[in-house]
Amino acid sequence: MYNKNHSNTEKILILHHDEKGKCNIQRLFSDKKYNITLTFCKDEAAQKIKTYFFDLFLISCKVGENGLRLCRKIKKTSALKNLPIFFYSDTYSAEQKNAAYSAGGNDYLIKPFIRKEIEQKILQALLLRKVAQDNPRFLETGSLAAAEKSQNPDETEAINVALKNSVKHFRQLSEKTHIGICTTSIQGELLYTNTEIFKILDISPHTKNINWLNCEFYINNGLSAIYKEFLAQERLLIREHIIHGKGNRKIYISIIISPVFNVYNRFSGAEIMIIDITKQKKSEELIKLERDISFYLSKTGNRKLTLKFLLRYVYRVEEVGAIGLYSLKKTKEFSLEFEKSLFAFVQKKKERDFSREITKYLLLKKPTYISSSEFPKFLSDKVKAAFCEEVKSIVVLPVMWEGKFLLGMLLLIRNYSEVSEEFRHFLEALCVQIGESIVRIRTTEKLQKSEENYRTIVEGQNEIISRFFPDGTLTFVNKAYCSYFNAEYNDLVGRNWILKCSERTRKFVWNKLRELNPQNPTQHYDYKTFDSFGKQKWTQWTNKALFDENGNMIQIQSIGHDITCLKKTEEKLKSALKEKERLLSEVHHRVKNNMQMVSSMLKLQARTLNSENALESFHVSVNRIKSMAIIHEKLYESKNFGQIELKEYLADLCDGLINAYNNEKDINLRLNISPIMLEIDPAITLGLLLNELIMNALKYAFEGRDSGLLRISLYELYPKNYQLIVEDNGIGLPEDFEEKKKKSLGMKLIYGLANEMGGTIDIKSDKGTTFIVSFKKTRIETNI
Repeated sequence: MYNKNHSNTEKILILHHDEKGKCNIQRLFSDKKYNITLTFCKDEAAQKIKTYFFDLFLISCKVGENGLRLCRKIKKTSALKNLPIFFYSDTYSAEQKNAAYSAGGNDYLIKPFIRKEIEQKILQALLLRKVAQDNPRFLETGSLAAAEKSQNPDETEAINVALKNSVKHFRQLSEKTHIGICTTSIQGELLYTNTEIFKILDISPHTKNINWLNCEFYINNGLSAIYKEFLAQERLLIREHIIHGKGNRKIYISIIISPVFNVYNRFSGAEIMIIDITKQKKSEELIKLERDISFYLSKTGNRKLTLKFLLRYVYRVEEVGAIGLYSLKKTKEFSLEFEKSLFAFVQKKKERDFSREITKYLLLKKPTYISSSEFPKFLSDKVKAAFCEEVKSIVVLPVMWEGKFLLGMLLLIRNYSEVSEEFRHFLEALCVQIGESIVRIRTTEKLQKSEENYRTIVEGQNEIISRFFPDGTLTFVNKAYCSYFNAEYNDLVGRNWILKCSERTRKFVWNKLRELNPQNPTQHYDYKTFDSFGKQKWTQWTNKALFDENGNMIQIQSIGHDITCLKKTEEKLKSALKEKERLLSEVHHRVKNNMQMVSSMLKLQARTLNSENALESFHVSVNRIKSMAIIHEKLYESKNFGQIELKEYLADLCDGLINAYNNEKDINLRLNISPIMLEIDPAITLGLLLNELIMNALKYAFEGRDSGLLRISLYELYPKNYQLIVEDNGIGLPEDFEEKKKKSLGMKLIYGLANEMGGTIDIKSDKGTTFIVSFKKTRIETNI
């Protein structure tokens, strides 16, 4: 697996869990020093590891069991078992960590990812791998000495030389690493150690009589007990442990003890690696602290419980004797509440004076660290005298958020006067975490209150309100929704309501939902559905789609109205309208038949008449009756009983009149009628008017002629203003026309009909006669 000719650029393979999400750990190493290969598939990662030479393999804990199985498989493969494998996670989880190490992982990384720390861990992992590759039997036996065994005596000297060089190289590398490395005998005597182990254990390199079994330091810190446990088992032992360095400083370490066997394969000692994991542990403590703070602060302002909690956790990190919390009462007035342990460090009845003295440091809105040597400078003699000698330093920490004071923290620290830089970073990070927790809790309370108000309003509505995912799964329904569909809340939420619809309705709804987009997020529709008892209901829905910043539909809020009664009323109205249309059609049919019967009777009666004038009057009456009968015939054939299309109606009327009068003369009829819709009453009036004009033209315009031309035009001059023109190329008007029209029944009827339509008549006589009738549609509609 290891490429001996690899370049100085370390090749790292990362198996990430989310192809769409950001990989923070990849961005951490995005420079020329590392060659990063990112993959999202377990099988692809396994293939790449077999094909290419990687120096390190990083696996996201969110890959889950697939990542753990791949790690186990790699560790069982002889050619790949030396490959360092790190698991990484956004949040700390003891269960995840144990699973990672059980699968064979070399390390477990959690946010925040700090490049220097991770680089150090990578260097350590690569160092151990290098040693194992130079001495293939190193990891098999856990000892460099075991590599001295050889089945071929002739190779012993060459092997010894190689081993000496390897040991020399190993020691050179071990001095460069930040891992403490040492070898011991069965009796616990130190045979070899690098300098880093003394730095980690915080002891002097010149300490005499260092023995893992009888050294006072090892005994007091529990290291001797761990070594005895290893001797009893004679196999690999891994432990996490806490020791106390100078100034009683807590140091978290990870100990790896592996057995050493001699050339006769007998247990002869141990190789020990010690790793300082203090920063990692404190980071884990801080993460757990933040989570627990959220829990305690949410306990309805239980400040005493919060004080005890803070004291317990801060004490685990550093030697804090007492802790207090300040809350803001007024603009520059604070109230202080101590945990009971305060009185072990501050004299009773003097805590108020002390509180007032410390208040001024909170107003600075920044952390204040006061060591014992600075007490005279920062504290009055009265307050200074209140402390017992154990108090070595004071820490005042304001918890701020966006420039506003949220909480004040006071720590009384014993045993050492100077607050370490590391502890300062921890406390300031703690203040940030507490501030975030307080703001988040307050925001959550506001949201909960707002949600309660919203739910109260929604539950009180009669409208049917629901929310659902784009696939139709309900996430919320109000009481009106449950009542409407006769179902319980728990039977509806989490279920897909679309699948309960009929296939026809389902297709209709899917098509409607596909129309929603960020530009058109709202829609209206109605459809038929059934409740849990199979009762049919009609509902009108208004959908509002909710989208994320990328335009992806997240949820749909729907408000429904029960329109079952409206639909039933609509059906009744449609049925009644249909019946009325049928009756009205029958009426028009009968009126038309009756008019035809009257017309036929008048024609029969006309045959008995000898007078030409009387006969002419009968013909005129018959034509007038026909003009009205045509309208009723058209209405009977039409689906629209309120209006009639004039073009077809007037064309039939003109053809009928020409055929009735055109027995001997060749009259050419030319029509130019625009498609205009007109109500029934004005249409009948217009038909009677045109009937009179055509009869006059046929009767008088072509006397003494065998042929003639008759033009009829109807068009819209401008909106709602129309003009009817009837012109012929006949002999024109007689000279005494003005006198005759006063006595003529036909002309009186023409003017009367035009006046009824609210129109005017212009008469021109040049080469024939032209009648121009102008009228308005609005006036016609008014007179219906």
